[in-house]
Amino acid sequence: MSSGDPAAAFANVEQAEFWSQLAPTWLEVEDQLEQVGGPPGELAMARLELLPGQRVVDLGCGSGRTTLALAARAGPGGEVVGVDISAGMLARARVPRRAR
Repeated sequence: MSSGDPAAAFANVEQAEFWSQLAPTWLEVEDQLEQVGGPPGELAMARLELLPGQRVVDLGCGSGRTTLALAARAGPGGEVVGVDISAGMLARARVPRRAR
């Protein structure tokens, strides 16, 4: 499927709308979701065996919790970029943790 394929564009619009509608509720209950999803996420990050200085892309970063955890593992010489389809999730990710 090429990037100009109308089916690909429609799928992305559909997903963007879905996650944009879900974002406020997700963010409201994020701490509870983290209780369930946090341990498997930590296990996945451990299995990466990420080394200081490495670069990572966090696809579907949501509010940025995992992105920050990956950044801590990559250290000051590393680079981590979070990407999400939901503008609401990215807006929350841009707010410093201490300000939330």
